[in-house]
Amino acid sequence: MSKRKLKILQQPILHRKKYVERLWPPGPDKAPWDLSYTKGAFSRPDDLTIVTASTAQPGSTPFEQSMEFIGITDYEVLRWPTQGSWRNIFKIILVLNYLQSRECKTPYILYCDAFDTIVVNDLRKAVTVFEASGTQVLFSSTVGVGNIYREQNDLWEWSRSVALRDKRYLNAGVYIGTTDFVTRMLDEALKLVGKVSKHSTRSDQDVLRYLHRDLYPEMGIDYFNEIAYRN
Repeated sequence: MSKRKLKILQQPILHRKKYVERLWPPGPDKAPWDLSYTKGAFSRPDDLTIVTASTAQPGSTPFEQSMEFIGITDYEVLRWPTQGSWRNIFKIILVLNYLQSRECKTPYILYCDAFDTIVVNDLRKAVTVFEASGTQVLFSSTVGVGNIYREQNDLWEWSRSVALRDKRYLNAGVYIGTTDFVTRMLDEALKLVGKVSKHSTRSDQDVLRYLHRDLYPEMGIDYFNEIAYRN
């Protein structure tokens, strides 16, 4: 419990919509948080595949734009085949399909949401934090309690009992893990869609929070937000 939350921009990833909107795109008008210095500064770690999911026009999301800006072009955008209403549960399906296709050739995979996430630092730091965690997958954390904990108090109490920091919960918008374990986790998660909460036909986060207890401690949480700034 001795760790302290890192300040904004000290992590490799920024995952907070209000800050993404404030900082992106880079420019002198964004001072003191102008990200122009990151242009072309980084590359993808060789052992890491980076994916996001979207129905938007290619290259139009903050995540995609930030990746191109910092110099990483070899990442995957997983697209739902039809336009229209988006459900976050699609992320489970898209990433699982990608992994089961055997197109992922690296031992690690990083997932980031497309619309409220940007990369602001070297992603090698994310790999280093993950490897030191002793887990098989490490999720971002948030203060938001959300739906399933309100519906299942026992699950909420369990989550609080294993937390390394008070009032922090799994956030499904950013995670990094071993390719094999993430494949297994998402395969299990897909079986729970629509079964674990009123919102689990739409919410990947509800499903993954439910699964956390079953796959703990291999399924972990970055309680001190070392990988992604959230709140």
